[in-house]
Amino acid sequence: MDELDRNLERQMRSQERQLMAVRLTLAALAAVALVAFRETLPSTPALLALVGAVVVYSLALWWLSNRFPTREVAIVGTALDMAAVTVAVYVVPWAVDAYLLYSLVVLGAALRFGLAASVWSSLVCSALYATVVLLGADAAGAARALLSWPSCGLHGWARG
Repeated sequence: MDELDRNLERQMRSQERQLMAVRLTLAALAAVALVAFRETLPSTPALLALVGAVVVYSLALWWLSNRFPTREVAIVGTALDMAAVTVAVYVVPWAVDAYLLYSLVVLGAALRFGLAASVWSSLVCSALYATVVLLGADAAGAARALLSWPSCGLHGWARG
């Protein structure tokens, strides 16, 4: 049984490092895109700082994965990913489709922990998105405008 536990831990550590490499690659691509479009994005400095924070916590998680059980490090990584995406959505409230970044968090949770955690993380991400975007002053109008589109059937509801 001990050998099985060690093998499972090695597999989880390998998978977690692959997810960390993907996270670092996405952060690098995001930084390149932000620098390329810095003239058109007023929140570029905040987003670049967020990308820097993602790189720092990814490297910290890489280091921690050697010293702590991988499952606990993965839980912390998932929580930090949710926080990073929530901050990105908050910083760019006019990007109505920014919620799609949460799909990366849900996919990571599914790969790490399976179906139940994927469903749970999608519920948490939905709550975070609703809190940041739908309750935010600027974005609430855009979200309500989408809901009040005549073909969605919520026209009267969205106007209150």
